[in-house]
Amino acid sequence: MVSIFLISRKRGNKVISTFHTIHFESKETESGMNKKEENLLKDVLPFLDAITVFTDGAYQAVTRRFPEYKDKVVVLRHGVHLYPSISQEEAMERLLGYLLNQENIPLVQRERLKENYHYFFSPETIVIGNVGFITLGKDPLQLYRLGQLVRAKLPFYRVIVLTTPS
Repeated sequence: MVSIFLISRKRGNKVISTFHTIHFESKETESGMNKKEENLLKDVLPFLDAITVFTDGAYQAVTRRFPEYKDKVVVLRHGVHLYPSISQEEAMERLLGYLLNQENIPLVQRERLKENYHYFFSPETIVIGNVGFITLGKDPLQLYRLGQLVRAKLPFYRVIVLTTPS
């Protein structure tokens, strides 16, 4: 692997590597990365001109463990689209339209959503969710626990928690 870096350098090229998934909440190391990730970065960082990571958490894990290479680490955002500004009401209408048109939502839940449609537009309603992105591996029950905490702290608000059905 080092020979690739040296050949690139000899040719006058910059060497940049993208680390698509860097863990930052692992218990294996103090930085939050997996031990395997730390070892890889320890081996390659001296030879790289820059690395890209995709989250602030990954950036913090790498720079916490390797502060001497902080200037080489860049957060590259992906999957974050820029949309034109719309009102909160229009955003809610689009979200609900999306949900009502999903094939995998059971008919009973779809009907319940239609019955409670007006609650989504109330100023006394708080909507919490991450529709389309939550998987079982991300423990969607944590979102419901968050909803319970918000309900306890703000008892005069209606709290609606949305997750994608598994």
